[in-house]
Amino acid sequence: MKHSKLVIPIFLTAALFGTVAYHVSTKMETARQYEAALQQARSLSEKGIETDAMTSYSQALTIDRTLEISLEAGEVYLKNDDLYEAQNWYKNQLLSFFPHEPETYLYGLRVYLAGDDYRNAFSVYEDYQSRGLYLQEMEDRVSEIKYMFDLSGQYEGAGPFSNTAHLAAVEYNGLWGYVDATGRRAVPYDYADAGTFSTLAPVTDTFGQACYLDETGDVKINENFILESDPDFGHVVRFQAIQSGMILAYNGEIWNFYDSETMAKLFGGYKDAVPVTMGVGAVSNGEKWALIGSDGEYVTDFLFDDVAVDEKGVFCRTAAVIVKQDGAYYLTDSTGNRLSDGFDQAYAFYDGTYAACANGQQWSFVDDQGNVAFTGEYEDARSFSNGFAAVKTDGKWGYIDLDGNIVIDCQFDEAGPFNDTGVSFVKNGEFWQMLKLYQYNHD
Repeated sequence: MKHSKLVIPIFLTAALFGTVAYHVSTKMETARQYEAALQQARSLSEKGIETDAMTSYSQALTIDRTLEISLEAGEVYLKNDDLYEAQNWYKNQLLSFFPHEPETYLYGLRVYLAGDDYRNAFSVYEDYQSRGLYLQEMEDRVSEIKYMFDLSGQYEGAGPFSNTAHLAAVEYNGLWGYVDATGRRAVPYDYADAGTFSTLAPVTDTFGQACYLDETGDVKINENFILESDPDFGHVVRFQAIQSGMILAYNGEIWNFYDSETMAKLFGGYKDAVPVTMGVGAVSNGEKWALIGSDGEYVTDFLFDDVAVDEKGVFCRTAAVIVKQDGAYYLTDSTGNRLSDGFDQAYAFYDGTYAACANGQQWSFVDDQGNVAFTGEYEDARSFSNGFAAVKTDGKWGYIDLDGNIVIDCQFDEAGPFNDTGVSFVKNGEFWQMLKLYQYNHD
């Protein structure tokens, strides 16, 4: 019995030693297989044998899947310009197994940039950002394509996008309609003239009838609404965009303001007028302009030769407006007090940033307190809209950013304002096209 007790521990020890030896041997064999597969993959890759190289890489990754080797394998597709398989590798291997590693998204970005696919490149960057990742090389590469854009559509005329309906008036085959920021037609091309959407769109049909449309193209207000409350006004030949709850209507001789809800006449009889916004509007007696308040009361006398409005026809967007007096343009406050020295040329504020004002070809970009943010030498320029200002050099238009850097080269015959989703209209030759920045428009 004593001998039996000794035999059992010895047997167990021997079995344990055998098990350990087996596992060590197996691990060594697996490591040998891994190194052999990896060596074979690299050798085949150097020779340009893509399919067999990837087979060997897949064998190695089956044994030990690491980010480093997964990226190395993915480089085979890039090296051979096999972008289709590179995209699949990004989606099915890197993104599936390493979604929290910034290098995964750098690879995806490089794949799409290799094919000039900026739309998907920015989608990769958006996914990377959504995970809170950071990699300097990723940021550097994106900064190089930040202002890449797509051009689409072909229009004879184009207006700015609205901030509410997000539609823009465009002219096609001699008639006007509205498109959204994707270029989809929202309102048919049925009109002789079309203004900027606000709550409704002011249009004039081919019979000379002015009305307001909703976003589907249905008529919501026509001249009958006005004539019911003001029958002496006569035929309405033009409406302006509804602002501050007021309709501005023209009968060919005078402009009147009406309440957009009740249609009651508020004030009028002006030879020219611009809408009231932020409590300030401007009206003309045919010779000079005066500032008015929301109640139609005169804030100033008829002092000004002209007033500056933006591309949407809006006069006041900030604490300052721009008027022309004695041959020069000035920034003034809402009561007509000057905030700046005079300029040879000036454009109204489009948003709350900087207005473009010039003396000769020296353009100053000025805030609503009259302070000059920066200057530049241009043949022409426009006020900032959503972070960009159109500028003209050597007869062509491009865009600068809020620091005055050229971000889209001067290459267009004309350039319009940007909307808040990175879309503008530019013109080359006789047609306008929609310019869409990929960084905002990649879905």
